[in-house]
Amino acid sequence: MSNLSPNGTIKLINLNNHMNKIKHFFINILWPTVKRFPITILSGLIMSGLMIYSIEKNIDPSRSSLEETVFALLMIFVLAVLFSFSTKMFYESKNWPIKYKIFIPLIPTIILITYFIKIKYFLDIDNQKTGVEFGLIALSLTALITFAPLIPQKLNYFWILIQTFVKQLLLTGLFTAIAWIGLNLALMSLSYLFAINIEPEKYFDVIAILLGIFSIPFFLTGIPKLSNLEAEIKYSKWLKFCSKFILTPLLAIYFVILYAYTFKVIFFQVWPKDGIVFWIMLYISLALVIYFFTRPLLDKAKHKLISYGFTLTSIPLYIIYFIAIILRINQYGLTISRYLVVLFAVWSISLIAYFTFSRKKYLMIIPASIILASLIFLYGPWSSYNLSFISQINRYEQLLMENNLILDGKLQPQTEEMPSDTYFKIQDETRYILRSFDSKKFNQWLGEDNVNLIETNSGKDFKLKYDYQKVTIFFNGLNIKTDKLHQTKNNHFNFNSSKSIFPISGYDYFIDINSHFISETNSDFPTNYQDQNIKIELSKNTVYISDLKKQLIKIDLGNKILPLITFSKPPTLNAKELTFEAENDNIKLLLIITHASLESTADDDIKIISLKLDMAYSLK
Repeated sequence: MSNLSPNGTIKLINLNNHMNKIKHFFINILWPTVKRFPITILSGLIMSGLMIYSIEKNIDPSRSSLEETVFALLMIFVLAVLFSFSTKMFYESKNWPIKYKIFIPLIPTIILITYFIKIKYFLDIDNQKTGVEFGLIALSLTALITFAPLIPQKLNYFWILIQTFVKQLLLTGLFTAIAWIGLNLALMSLSYLFAINIEPEKYFDVIAILLGIFSIPFFLTGIPKLSNLEAEIKYSKWLKFCSKFILTPLLAIYFVILYAYTFKVIFFQVWPKDGIVFWIMLYISLALVIYFFTRPLLDKAKHKLISYGFTLTSIPLYIIYFIAIILRINQYGLTISRYLVVLFAVWSISLIAYFTFSRKKYLMIIPASIILASLIFLYGPWSSYNLSFISQINRYEQLLMENNLILDGKLQPQTEEMPSDTYFKIQDETRYILRSFDSKKFNQWLGEDNVNLIETNSGKDFKLKYDYQKVTIFFNGLNIKTDKLHQTKNNHFNFNSSKSIFPISGYDYFIDINSHFISETNSDFPTNYQDQNIKIELSKNTVYISDLKKQLIKIDLGNKILPLITFSKPPTLNAKELTFEAENDNIKLLLIITHASLESTADDDIKIISLKLDMAYSLK
């Protein structure tokens, strides 16, 4: 007789069923996916490894050539995941002879190697332009995935393929989030229960590991071959629910809010806020998404009614949109972000016109137009960087000419201090241009003679410095000064001590308060040094020092700091000027201000906002 009870037999059967399901998943689902998308999965694993290395080493591409290379490789393998997936889908959709198809993967390989060389040797990898270019290339590759396999036939499969992608992407995101939260909670429990010190970076390592090992392979398991797609469109219940009960009501709310604001602009005759363009962009984008996903539900009559209705109701919003952006361009010139706003308007109006008035309405035009718009934004004489640079440099040149810094195309050093408002306006414009555009382009505009003038007067190599350093060198080279150089444009002052080593002999204790910021809003400093509980508070320019029982001493810093602001030019002051001694029956101390943030008041007094201090003291 068997020793197994009926319950034991059932449990054994259930265990076997689970094991068979796991075996089925690995053998019949995961392994075929690995064989189908080997390059994509391998790229994902390398991307994951580079992410972990970057997190653990706190990679900063501006620090060293090695870190720059690692960061560049990470960018390349993120794109490689997208590019290899798109290439494989395109490869599967063609019935070309094998001798032609083997060349298909070579195209993205050559492109990615070329792009790596570009960002490694010809671009500043931490420059804003590089980041925007990378983001738009990734977006374009994502758009390419949606229709590249369908070229030139099978256009009717486009909507079905997109629905498959979206569904699988949502499932992947959901399961990845659940796994990440669960694993992080496991790490937190280990840290708490076993007193194991787990560094914060480990929690981010988990998501990097999940992306390479789980997320990408899981997403790919749900992607069918085009030959297996059903030609008949079947509208998913979850998509119908999302479109009907989430996206459409949300669109209606935006519509009411935006039209209420439009009526306010018209009837109260106020200029629209520049931030309105973001909400109109969001509204238009949401409307296009809803149109895309509800297209199969609409018959011709209903589609025509909705298209014309949306087109007509969008006209007032676009008028407000263009008024707002034109006002900003007239005031401050064309910038990269404003170029994007204008390009979005042209792109969305073109799509609306196409889907409203065209006889044949191919949804594939949406991702194709995204790629085209990205290329227009990034490259050519019409690109955002070229046109906005021309606009900003013209305004900048006019500003320098108005303040006698340029005469007949030649930079002129200043002979006297300029008003602080003018100083900060020039500083802001210089910083924006150097941060937003290629430094080489700025140097080309300056001309060799002007660059030499700056370098001669400042004594530093202007061409090879970082952007933030170039602003300082540019100002030093032209002797641009104001009467309060350490004052910010918001009427704030900041200054630091010129030394970090101070003599403190003759005192029993020392407190380094630089790791803490004492301020009006966060004034308590409870700590314990050599069994002495010291509390330091800041209130109305006065520092109060107490122990657990009583106040030991108070020091009024207002009268001590005010002369420094009035007569000191540089933001870095002599350490002696920021060192104060005080003594009474309770305590003898040496107080060293290493950093101070101040605000000038209406009556030409000051208010101390925050301090960083070092303090040596002896208790009596």
